[in-house]
Amino acid sequence: RKGQGKGSYSNGGKPVTEITFENVPGYFRLKVEGHAGYGCAMGLPEGHDIVCAAVSAIGQTAAQCMIDLGEEKAVVIQLKDGLIDIRVLVKKKAQKRLNAMVYTIKRGYETLSKSYPEFVHMNAKSGVVEKKK
Repeated sequence: RKGQGKGSYSNGGKPVTEITFENVPGYFRLKVEGHAGYGCAMGLPEGHDIVCAAVSAIGQTAAQCMIDLGEEKAVVIQLKDGLIDIRVLVKKKAQKRLNAMVYTIKRGYETLSKSYPEFVHMNAKSGVVEKKK
């Protein structure tokens, strides 16, 4: 398929999107690599992959959320075909806001991963830092 990109092929030679989260106090990283391949698997024309579109929309939202933290962070965002890589160093006073954003973003990707497990894989390296009760 044209425009498929490199992606990962860890599921028997099929394209898949790999999503990795890392969130520890002071640092957050979201890396999304590959193409889901759902559209191609369903025989849809290029540009009609609803899973890739959903992955991309959540990733774009994540990037904007990190930018919106304002002066409370240092952020590096790389967006290109088949890759979303967001790295954030956050000040302590913004950690709670970051955690709320990360929780929401993570839930979106978890939902996609559960709904389309052949096309979206997720790995939360450190999980979301949660408030102790």
